[in-house]
Amino acid sequence: MSPDDITAVVVGLLGGRAAEEVLGLGPSTGAHSDLGEATALVAAKHASYGLGASLARLASIDRASALLDRDRDLRAVVEAELQSAYGVAQGIVRRHQALVEGLARLLVAQRVVDETAFLRLVEAHDRAIARAEQEGPRHG
Repeated sequence: MSPDDITAVVVGLLGGRAAEEVLGLGPSTGAHSDLGEATALVAAKHASYGLGASLARLASIDRASALLDRDRDLRAVVEAELQSAYGVAQGIVRRHQALVEGLARLLVAQRVVDETAFLRLVEAHDRAIARAEQEGPRHG
């Protein structure tokens, strides 16, 4: 994976927590494992993969996040990247809030959403956006 690939994965992992905040629910423990995975991935980017400021391999991939307890500089770099990715995730949720809310309603109703249902929801969202763009801004 490239650094951009890692960032994209981290943004995705932080999307659930971002949605909780953007939708006004506040953060919950539901994002615990995603947050751990995102942290481990960013730590490995810097401490294992040689994709940060240093080429030195400081730890194996599975031990990279353990360095965060001891290495204040690494912790600061990882935190800054997580915060940046979280901001991106929040922006995506804000831009697509109607889609996120529609998916949440569908999940509450059905508990599981298959690919076909998800794609139908996305297509309806895309059509609504296209209609809104064609109509232009509304003044009232």
